[in-house]
Amino acid sequence: MAKGIIGLLLAAAAFGQTPTQLVGEWSLSDGTNPSLAYTITPDGRFLYSSQSISASPGCDTRVSALSQGRLEVEGSLIHLDPASSSFRSVNTCRPKWDYEKPGQLGRNTYRWRVERQGSGSVLVLRQRSGMEQRFLKR
Repeated sequence: MAKGIIGLLLAAAAFGQTPTQLVGEWSLSDGTNPSLAYTITPDGRFLYSSQSISASPGCDTRVSALSQGRLEVEGSLIHLDPASSSFRSVNTCRPKWDYEKPGQLGRNTYRWRVERQGSGSVLVLRQRSGMEQRFLKR
């Protein structure tokens, strides 16, 4: 196991229960644009939000996504099943370009682990491609 890992919880939680280490608010820990965040509840629900702002002189384009649904933990795998999802774009100079549409629905599966970072915790979500995102617990 990698140094500093709080746990993979391979068998610590029964299927269908949210491990306590996952519960809380998590935000992308690198501080860059876009901002990404998850809120995970003890009863197996999640809320995902993303916001990106592209600024030019006198204008901003703000793009946001929001998904909410249920999650299941199966050992080192976390399955996110959104029940609703939306995508929105707002342009402050050209409102006629504003739009909102349904977001993608469908199961997303990641390998997960929680690591210690300083005095806090980091949720690491790894996609099948191997790309990892690190979310700092708020």
